[in-house]
Amino acid sequence: MLPSFLLFFALATSFLGIALALFDFLSDGFGVSKKGKGKIYLTLLIALPILFFAIYFQRAFITALELSGGIGDTIISGLIPAIMIWKGRGKFSKQGDYKVIGGKILLVLICLFSFSVLAYEILKRIFI
Repeated sequence: MLPSFLLFFALATSFLGIALALFDFLSDGFGVSKKGKGKIYLTLLIALPILFFAIYFQRAFITALELSGGIGDTIISGLIPAIMIWKGRGKFSKQGDYKVIGGKILLVLICLFSFSVLAYEILKRIFI
């Protein structure tokens, strides 16, 4: 009971967030008014593809969550910050003396760990 309850709200909240963002994006992009018939056209343009995927590709959302959890989080929380710090240290090091403990060795270890998690997630998807 509880997992399906949580899954419903995970789907509903992500649908609402994406739908609201797409509504404004498509309205601006296509120059369609957000009132009257334009509102109906935009709603159909958003709802019909989502309904199609929900009916014919039922596991797509779960698969996307699984991929974003392992692969996406590793990239966003591991690789990107380490690369930003590596690049920023050379560019902005003259402006201040503060540096994080560990230096480039720690950044290399973070990148290696992130790559190992990525390799594990990719190999897990291939062989399981």
